[in-house]
Amino acid sequence: MKQPRRTNVAPISSSHRAYEILRRAFVVCEVAPGSQVTEASLVERYGLTRAAVRAALGRLRQQRWIEASPRRGYVVRPLTLKDIRDLFAVRTLLEPAAAEMAARNATHPELLRISDLARLATNHDELGDEAISVFLEANTRFHVAVAGASGNTRIAQLLEELLAEMERMLHFGLSSTRRGIEMDQEHGALVEALLRRDPAAAADAAREQVVAAEKMVEVVLLRHPNLENVNLAQEGL
Repeated sequence: MKQPRRTNVAPISSSHRAYEILRRAFVVCEVAPGSQVTEASLVERYGLTRAAVRAALGRLRQQRWIEASPRRGYVVRPLTLKDIRDLFAVRTLLEPAAAEMAARNATHPELLRISDLARLATNHDELGDEAISVFLEANTRFHVAVAGASGNTRIAQLLEELLAEMERMLHFGLSSTRRGIEMDQEHGALVEALLRRDPAAAADAAREQVVAAEKMVEVVLLRHPNLENVNLAQEGL
């Protein structure tokens, strides 16, 4: 009797699947910042088991995506101007350093992947939610790939989580204002610097991209200095 072929691919656990689904729902603002959620509501909404949702929420709480709300379940972490400013401050510190290291350490397959992701992360003229979502996910994957190619695991992990939070902010900002994607999304200068193995140019290109992104966000969101610690989702911005 023919034996089934073995595979080395481990099955995805139900709790990990629940974590990925819920985390993505928070990132794309499918569940809005500041929303109240419960295990029961998430089980019903996403067709997951209660045990898987409970485990996923525990992990998301550790990562500060949610906060416990006594007798009311959980609250999705609000989005404030202070959060946004803090995110850009850390990006400014980490991304140029990661790009500089990537120019030195990236393997040829990593450079090919970064180049491919740069082509995917192109500006979309459409204002629809789907086009924005596709673009923002590709943009995040591009920056995460550059961080991963740095060779520094800790910086890569920090930036991966940071960029997920940044994607949430951009999802909220672009969808709530119904503006087009105004920031310059061309990654050509950074890709060219990486391909040339030019650390200084790579760091400069990464820094310029963060500055361009921050300027776009200032136009869209940061024009309300009196809302420093207020959940932007409640202000209808």
